[in-house]
Amino acid sequence: MQAAFAPKVIGTARQADARLGAQMPLEGFPVVADVTHDAHEAACLGDRVLIFSGRPGRIRAEIHVDLPRPRDIGDARVAEYATRITAQLGRLHDQE
Repeated sequence: MQAAFAPKVIGTARQADARLGAQMPLEGFPVVADVTHDAHEAACLGDRVLIFSGRPGRIRAEIHVDLPRPRDIGDARVAEYATRITAQLGRLHDQE
């Protein structure tokens, strides 16, 4: 669970993920899944963000993040996508 990690460890992991993503060709590369509860992290690291329902877990929404790499978690464009993700989570929560 992410909350159990110190912020410094999480920040280091984000930087490593961003460097790795910048070095990998996207075409023909295997899928990498990163599970997070942080909308900014999802927008920064993901090209495709899937939002799941509660139990039983089902995909309820999909958001494509169309930003160039490498991405900075402090970038305003990343924040815009994080806002979209958070809004979608709110709508789904209201429906359940």
